[in-house]
Amino acid sequence: DRSEITLEIDPQRLSIRGARDVPEPRDHEGRARQMLIMEIDYGQFERTLELPAEVDVDRASAEQRNGLLWICLPLKKS
Repeated sequence: DRSEITLEIDPQRLSIRGARDVPEPRDHEGRARQMLIMEIDYGQFERTLELPAEVDVDRASAEQRNGLLWICLPLKKS
């Protein structure tokens, strides 16, 4: 849910914070399945990335599509 994600964008840094619920996989009939291993973690998360170039913070945007978060960080023009 996008309301559970916080983005902070500085000219040379991007921070993403949020929380992810424990997934409850179901079979084609809606019955719960047991998971033995999961590649992606759940719970609270926070990542900060140092950007290699300065971005134009005013033109930055983010969009959630198909379960993925798309972040557009246009470079700042000199």
